[in-house]
Amino acid sequence: MILQLSVLEKKVAFVMGNRNVNKKNLNKKKKSIAECGQLVPLIILDGSVVVDKGLTIVDFETGNEIQADEAHNYIVIIEGQHRYAAIIELQEEDEKNKTSHAPDDVLVMYAQSEKGISVKKLISELNSTSVIWNGKDIVAGAAMCNPTDELLKYVKELTDLKSSSKDDNLPRSGYLLSTISKLVTFTPRLDKKVLSQSMDDGTEKLPTANIKRAKEILECALEVGFTHKYLSHRYFIDWFMDEVQREDGSYHVVCDKVSKLSKQQVDEIMKIKSGEFVYEIRQIANEANTVNQD
Repeated sequence: MILQLSVLEKKVAFVMGNRNVNKKNLNKKKKSIAECGQLVPLIILDGSVVVDKGLTIVDFETGNEIQADEAHNYIVIIEGQHRYAAIIELQEEDEKNKTSHAPDDVLVMYAQSEKGISVKKLISELNSTSVIWNGKDIVAGAAMCNPTDELLKYVKELTDLKSSSKDDNLPRSGYLLSTISKLVTFTPRLDKKVLSQSMDDGTEKLPTANIKRAKEILECALEVGFTHKYLSHRYFIDWFMDEVQREDGSYHVVCDKVSKLSKQQVDEIMKIKSGEFVYEIRQIANEANTVNQD
């Protein structure tokens, strides 16, 4: 049954980590709603139901975490965050500009599941079928559903490492999932499929990872002048993995090689984008280590 949000007389919350509102998507929703109105109701659950299933919810207006004893005062939007945020912005603009682009009320409906699937599965299915998730969305969803998992926390930390100014040398949209997989597992196995499975089935199917090693690799690279913007792509880690194989599995030896690179050599490496990049990086690294041995 479709309801008007105002009739429920409850505050609005989101599930922490469930697809952060993206400005580009938000603007698209605002334009659509201003022109056509709200065409589809938002999907909601009672706050107490969501919290009882072990998920954390946050107040839409303040962003503050909602405690369990307050959860009954909220409804949680599990599909339609962008549309809700768009409607609220349109309402604020209407009030300021004396326009009438926003709907008078927000249409909602409670999630329907005849098969009794879990709240986590509901969120995963609703979001992936309404808008196809990219790798970063899936990382956020997996971390949300497994909040104590250290690997997923670290993966999300890297995907969230985004540029806020043109001079900060951070990646425009965070680290690529394919790069993160190689950093933490030395394989491509940490992919969207596995992360999607973890949202409902837990972390058992996640590949074995070495977070300590990944952090040491990034630290040694950053110390000699490589940037996160460069490291977020495959070039450095592909060379590093190849070099580890040549060193019988010792990543410490390769980190030591990296530490001997000069700033000039680092800058030269960061310009390499050819199909032979592994070979070309190796040539420069070998030259640096030969000079230091002499």
